[in-house]
Amino acid sequence: MNARLAFRAILLVVFSAALASIARSAQAQSNASLQQRIQKIMARPEFAHSRFGIEFIQADTGDVIYKLNEQELFVPGSTTKLLTEGTALELLGPDYRFHTKIYRTGPIDKHGTLKGDLVLVASGDLDLSNRIQPDDTLAFENEDHSYGGPDSQGLPGDPLLVIHEFARQIAAKGIKRVQGRIVIDDTLFPGGERELGTGVVVSPIVVNITSSMSSSVPEQRKTHRCSGRSPRKPATSPS
Repeated sequence: MNARLAFRAILLVVFSAALASIARSAQAQSNASLQQRIQKIMARPEFAHSRFGIEFIQADTGDVIYKLNEQELFVPGSTTKLLTEGTALELLGPDYRFHTKIYRTGPIDKHGTLKGDLVLVASGDLDLSNRIQPDDTLAFENEDHSYGGPDSQGLPGDPLLVIHEFARQIAAKGIKRVQGRIVIDDTLFPGGERELGTGVVVSPIVVNITSSMSSSVPEQRKTHRCSGRSPRKPATSPS
């Protein structure tokens, strides 16, 4: 190897080492910044009597970015939703949309009376409420729980917004009166046990995050109590 090639090789090694050192320094600063941000959150007055167990892992390398009490046992609570959401995002994709359809089981007479049932087929949609905004985003409150109590502010507006939209779409099909039942088909998957914190049953149909229930009482018929969820873009299609 001549002197020029040797010099270039030495420069390459020195340059690579410098880049690695800069990268390590930047990563250390980033981790320190993350630690400061986490500590700032944990220092809030509302968490004065709380305990935290945290471990952040870089997905592509497996490196631990931050950890605190990572070996202690905690009740996971709502953090388990991260697994559900991550799985749905991976399997369905970010552009997936749920479609909840409504069918009729009989004819519509000239007066707009449906001689049969209306059947809403639950699709497992995650949002049958007024969270859907005009710009296709989802609204939420910083303190937004369904447990009741002073921190359960909820959202302003009509919590049955999508249900009322369904009703408008059904009326637009010429149905003014239903001489039958209003049925929710929730057979997409079997309902689970009641969740211990809220008493909610995981179901293909949940209205307003199960914070409200509605009863439908057709004339001279038995009450059918139901809960439900709808599409981001409500799509009723009485056939």
